[in-house]
Amino acid sequence: MEDQKKSYTISLLSRVMPKPGQTADAAIMEITNKILEKAADARSCYAAAHELNDDVRFAEMLLVDGCFILELLYRRKVNHPGNNDPISCTNGLIGHAVTDDLLLLENQIPMFVLQTLLDFSLVQPYTLPDLIISFFGNMLNFELEIEKVDRTESAAHILGLLHDCYRRRDTAASGGRSISHITKHSAIDLVRAGVRFREDKGRDQICMSFSTSCRFSLLSGSCCNSWFFQFCGRTSFEIPKLHIYDSTESLLRNLIAWEQFSPSMSKTITSYAFLMDTLVNSNDDVEVLEKAGVLQNHLGASEDAKRLFNSICKEVDVGPFIFSEEWQKVEEYRKLKWPRYLASLRRDYFNSPWALISVIAALIIFVLTFIQTVSAILKPAGRRRLIVDSVLISNSGEKSIHEYYAGFMNLWTEYEFVTMGKITTACCLRALKDINNERKVMQFLMKLRPDYETVRANILNHGTLPTLYVVLGELIREQTKIATQATLERKTELDSVFIAKQNMGKWSASRPKDLSKVQRFECKEFGHVVSHCKKKNSCVYCKQTGHIVTKCPEVPQKGGKNFKQQTI
Repeated sequence: MEDQKKSYTISLLSRVMPKPGQTADAAIMEITNKILEKAADARSCYAAAHELNDDVRFAEMLLVDGCFILELLYRRKVNHPGNNDPISCTNGLIGHAVTDDLLLLENQIPMFVLQTLLDFSLVQPYTLPDLIISFFGNMLNFELEIEKVDRTESAAHILGLLHDCYRRRDTAASGGRSISHITKHSAIDLVRAGVRFREDKGRDQICMSFSTSCRFSLLSGSCCNSWFFQFCGRTSFEIPKLHIYDSTESLLRNLIAWEQFSPSMSKTITSYAFLMDTLVNSNDDVEVLEKAGVLQNHLGASEDAKRLFNSICKEVDVGPFIFSEEWQKVEEYRKLKWPRYLASLRRDYFNSPWALISVIAALIIFVLTFIQTVSAILKPAGRRRLIVDSVLISNSGEKSIHEYYAGFMNLWTEYEFVTMGKITTACCLRALKDINNERKVMQFLMKLRPDYETVRANILNHGTLPTLYVVLGELIREQTKIATQATLERKTELDSVFIAKQNMGKWSASRPKDLSKVQRFECKEFGHVVSHCKKKNSCVYCKQTGHIVTKCPEVPQKGGKNFKQQTI
């Protein structure tokens, strides 16, 4: 590599423009003296003492490295036809490695050294910022219009010039909230809340913007806070597009290190890295930002991009978050409920043409059904048909008689209102009421559950149908009877269980049964049962011992002379 540096140095010095009456060697010697004069100033630009304590050797190093960098910038600018030059080749591995090394913070050369070499060379009419931006302009891979940047020569070195190209230059860059007051939300979370990410185009600096606007320009004023504005509005969180390559992480880290080295500098890159670390928590977040055009991942896997953003801000003092104003707008919008509901609606039902067609078809069917129902209710014939259908499908079920009667009478009251509304003749109205009363009783009885079958049969087998109030009274009595029987059966079961519970264990040998109050029927004595009775062989008919009643000779036999047939 040292041979390549010397070759580039000789190539640059060969184009040195001598002054009138000055030889080329004298011009080169003048350049060397100028670099030697600036060696002390250049040494003060480094934080630690340089390993080359000798000013001559240090100036020689500045001269060789400066000429190498300047010649490399020049060849890339004018497309130098160096076919066998692997360094200036834009697609070569060595060229990429050299470019990455030139952007390391520890490899920077003061800008005034490069400017001194440029003043003596034939690289004119190009300026040093032009050459640097042309060579390194797309290294950060932001799609920004850097040609709009004010090309001042106040930068300390090449890395500082690139930072000046991308840093935020408005007044908001100097302030911002601390990251301890920032609530983190991932990209997926914000999308579900209705936030839409977009690529920020046409900028000459790294800026964020969050805006809400309505599709209809006539809408303004108080309606902007309505749900209709939120449905029709365009919400966009615009972020500059970043292309992610293998060298992106190294460049971002060096720019962040440069910002950390200068406390008074606007920490644009640090705030941007913190924002991306906040948005990217999973592979799905990377895919969402890629789909929105905010990221272009050339690493291949979303996991690599996620790991890059999640590790780049570790052990870094973010300081004031310069995009806090835009992030505050995002947080306020995320707290709204309507955008979240509408975003879910668009995501679930309007995410594809087929889903949209199915939703439209369902809405059409719903509207037609609603219109048909309303028209049927408004028209007497249709309304009567709906009431009749309701009467036919109604039944007592598990309802009580009072509940069933109340619902049944509501339907019949509405039916009579519809059918009798246009009848003006008194006799016709009376006849129709009589017919309806009979139908009402019949339908009321037919819809009873089987528990009331006895009452229903008795009423229907009667010669004349009673009124509905009489039927209601009979059914209420039957309901009370059924409830009473159920209560008694339940009580009997409980008593049996209680008695069995009391007698448990009383027949054991250790606890014999108390027979002091037990009376034998035949002998009329207390204290024993039939198995222990001394008179158990006595006859209850003739009152003699030695036999029982079934073998008593005095008992009249059937067919005998003393047998008398009992009649009722």
